[in-house]
Amino acid sequence: MGVKTVDSVTAAQALRGCTVLNGSMVINIRGGNNIAAELEASLGQLEEITGFLMVRRAYALVSLSFLRKLRLIRGHTLEVGNFSFYALTTRTCGSCGTGASTT
Repeated sequence: MGVKTVDSVTAAQALRGCTVLNGSMVINIRGGNNIAAELEASLGQLEEITGFLMVRRAYALVSLSFLRKLRLIRGHTLEVGNFSFYALTTRTCGSCGTGASTT
């Protein structure tokens, strides 16, 4: 288990087709073209994260709807020792839009 950082379209494309991420994910996208479409194509099949999900300084995102199939964030590893989902400085994010649960 480790931390996968998604800070570019290329980094997201490395997870294309992944349904279970054995580890944690940090999303740190600051800009680019067609970000939502690219993230949905690459991360749209993800159903479960065994660690934590952190969205950090992702100014280009207005929602997390590209994680449309994400249903479970297990939290086997926690961010800051307490959180399985952590959003930090996402000033334009109006909706999480995932329906994911945490355990």
